[in-house]
Amino acid sequence: RLQNEIAPDRVPTVHHADEAMSLVVMEYLEHHEVMRTPLLEGRRFPDFARHISSFLATLHFTTSDMAMDGIAKKELQRRFINPALCNIQEDFVYTNPYMESDENEWHPGIDALVREVRADWELKTAIAEVKETYMTRAQALLHGDMHTGSIMVTETDTKVIDPEFAFFGPIGYDLGTLFANLAINWAAQPAHAGDAEANRAHVAEILRDVWTGYAVEFDRRWSEGNTGDLAPAGYWAFGGGDEAFAEYRRRYLLSVLRDSAGHAGCEMLRRLMGIVSVPDLETIADGEARTVAERTVHSIARRWLVDRDPIDGIDDFLAPLGSAR
Repeated sequence: RLQNEIAPDRVPTVHHADEAMSLVVMEYLEHHEVMRTPLLEGRRFPDFARHISSFLATLHFTTSDMAMDGIAKKELQRRFINPALCNIQEDFVYTNPYMESDENEWHPGIDALVREVRADWELKTAIAEVKETYMTRAQALLHGDMHTGSIMVTETDTKVIDPEFAFFGPIGYDLGTLFANLAINWAAQPAHAGDAEANRAHVAEILRDVWTGYAVEFDRRWSEGNTGDLAPAGYWAFGGGDEAFAEYRRRYLLSVLRDSAGHAGCEMLRRLMGIVSVPDLETIADGEARTVAERTVHSIARRWLVDRDPIDGIDDFLAPLGSAR
């Protein structure tokens, strides 16, 4: 309901909800389909990047300290404390895949890679740093599970579903989860039917367009509506004015992109060696081809985690895709 207030038309309409009766009546997305499979098939959704970047930028900015006063934001944050489901993510995304844990599963072709990851202290230090932001950085209200299985599409419409993991957390987590699942699709394309080169180029273009659209929309809203308590208009009246404010916004968004890289890396690794893999990889029948795809996922994920601080823009962010095989 709140998402519909903030970003109309991008989530299903809730017609009725009764907590006592455990009843929800909501819009039936009769003509939509979950995005993961058609994207893997190479099908095109020309409005997707614009829709999803606008939805996320609007949701994040509107519930952030840039748009809300501190008291109102903390009151809203209190409504969305979600400890049980956050704990699931803390364990399954950031901890258990990198140690002995009963629920971990992986394709036998990457046995050696799993051991390599668990012994990679540089990588595990980066994962711990990123986990700390998930646990402590309450920047905005997140969808909380923003992968291509939580998005339904037609050729002209995009709907975001399944917000049960919503909480106030780091903006980069939502973006990173989406980027990770797109990157897994990119890595898996050669093992599926279709024009792998063209499909990879399309997915890379989506990644670029989502970030570019997000940054433009977030910055526009912030420059036009700096109504929150973080750094209000009067704060910039002395010592730089509009130029200083613009530079602060640039630095903030760059930090979000770097944070997104870290969260994306964690999401990709947990899909390889934790609980709940993805059809992009699981449906690869050829064991050797799957191993190649999963090693490519690891290569991108490690770069995004270990080398996230030097990222200075979307070209740097996308560079690991160009160097991966």
